[in-house]
Amino acid sequence: MKKFFKNAVGHVMTGIGYMLPLIVGASLVVAIPKIIALCMGITSLDPYAETEGCTHILYLIEQVGWTGIGLTNTVLAGFIAYSIADKPAIGAGLIGGMVASNTNAGFLGALIAAFAAGYTVKWAKEHIHLPDAMQQIMPLVICPFLATGAVALLMGVILAGPLSFINASLVEWLRQLCTSGTSQLVLALILGAMICSDMGGPINKSAWMAGNVLMTEGIFQPNVFINCAICIPPLAYAIAT
Repeated sequence: MKKFFKNAVGHVMTGIGYMLPLIVGASLVVAIPKIIALCMGITSLDPYAETEGCTHILYLIEQVGWTGIGLTNTVLAGFIAYSIADKPAIGAGLIGGMVASNTNAGFLGALIAAFAAGYTVKWAKEHIHLPDAMQQIMPLVICPFLATGAVALLMGVILAGPLSFINASLVEWLRQLCTSGTSQLVLALILGAMICSDMGGPINKSAWMAGNVLMTEGIFQPNVFINCAICIPPLAYAIAT
């Protein structure tokens, strides 16, 4: 069991590693139009969706960034599944991540879908033995079919409702935390300590991932704490040097 959890953490870290460029690029594409708009005295670009000119262009650029951020669960689940069982699992993982987003199962749903897809393919590789002449259909047909079927049954039928309820309850609780002064202080201390503890290691990535997942749910305050904390260790090293 200890080995399983160690491997599971490694798979999650691999998924996060592949997802990093997506989040960084998409976040910057959202941030830059917002900054330009703020310099023009505009706090939201949404009213300019149907207009023309510079503000409409800024709105269109921002929407591309939000599209990228909306792919967080999809990419994460796909590459966790890929880490577990290689290419035959990636398609089912991507599907599971998208289903998690569409059913409001969130980050937790994406993780469950990824592990279901990955370990279904791994089981199939170990237990299904076809004649040599049919081996080529294993990674192209059998494994993807079984993995996608497992994801469909698990995420589409069994867990869609419960995971949606859990995710909605958790998001609402975190949203309430972000409106309380004392809770904000505690949250900032916890996230800041996690970010600064191991300089880009698993604890740091866990906190960073949590902030970005919450951002996709419309909760932005934790990301502010995280991005402030990220600046502290390099500044400390620069001053010390």
